[in-house]
Amino acid sequence: PEYSLGRLLISHASAPELTLYDLDTSSLAGRIPFAARAQLEAGASGRYGYAFDPAQGVLHAVDPGQWLLSHIDHFHIVRGEHQLMTEQLRMPQLSSLLVSDGWVAAYDASAGAASFFQERSITARSFAPTMIALRPAVNRGVAIVARAQLIASDGTQLSQRPVIDPAVARSQFPGCSEARGAAAQGERVFVACAEGVLQLTWDSAQEVFVPQLLVTSEPVQAVRTTARFEGALAQLGARGLWLLSGTGAPPRTVELASDIAAFELRRQGETAIVLTLDGSAHELELHDGRIVRSTPVPVAAHTRVALSHAFAYLSDPAAPRVLVLRLRTLQLEPELAIPAPAHDLTLVGVPSSYTDERE
Repeated sequence: PEYSLGRLLISHASAPELTLYDLDTSSLAGRIPFAARAQLEAGASGRYGYAFDPAQGVLHAVDPGQWLLSHIDHFHIVRGEHQLMTEQLRMPQLSSLLVSDGWVAAYDASAGAASFFQERSITARSFAPTMIALRPAVNRGVAIVARAQLIASDGTQLSQRPVIDPAVARSQFPGCSEARGAAAQGERVFVACAEGVLQLTWDSAQEVFVPQLLVTSEPVQAVRTTARFEGALAQLGARGLWLLSGTGAPPRTVELASDIAAFELRRQGETAIVLTLDGSAHELELHDGRIVRSTPVPVAAHTRVALSHAFAYLSDPAAPRVLVLRLRTLQLEPELAIPAPAHDLTLVGVPSSYTDERE
């Protein structure tokens, strides 16, 4: 069995390139010419990252050159060459880019177009997405694939379409006039809406999702879940968090003392890391909503965060560095030096389900 922290894929605010940083050797692994201010996402398998070029309107897959391959009871490291894939998905604007269930889904709210493809369909030279024209969405809009169904913004509502025949809607979900994010976990999809959280639960007999709109006191800005947590964590307004337990218990509201810059759930599914603009990192217990630890860290409005099983990696929009927060102690470790300030970052080279007790 082999162990790896993976690699960080980093885009920059002004430098026209992507940077790959090897977390095992604490060194740069590669630099790829690319547009500045690229939006990034990581595939669930860790095999690929994804980078959207806002100037050209093109989504690229990125091979990180190293990844953990899963076997029955262990992982081993596969090494190759990092590269930018040659064929691309094109859309004028990228409103939403979500990875779930082995699928990648992108949405362009201005055109009302959703595109999706399976990660395993990517070859050394290309990948072949499916695109479906829908009605333009209000605000950002979303598209996500779960249970082989495309859930996507369709005007002022969402629709469900089988990935094998997306031209025909199997079901429609009103009540979510402005979709702002989504996350999938097992049998459920959670959508962040202006009105609240739209929870979609899979009915295997009818092969449709059953909707339930959970109305909130403020618009929901974002929602997160993870494979090891049955519920979801949503951001309400600027300072609120809304905890859905997944066990049938009433939702719990957590109010922070400062505006939220970013938040992510840990892979183990027990806690979340929340960054606030007063310069703090908080550890939130997901089973009861308690803040169990806080520590001072430099945080800005555009700070991005990526979590491994052991560390949180925080961008600093004003300096060429990545801050490293050890999750076990919630203490800062030596920072990583990068060529230019980061615009976005994501963890590649390790599956999203990967954990290791050594940290």
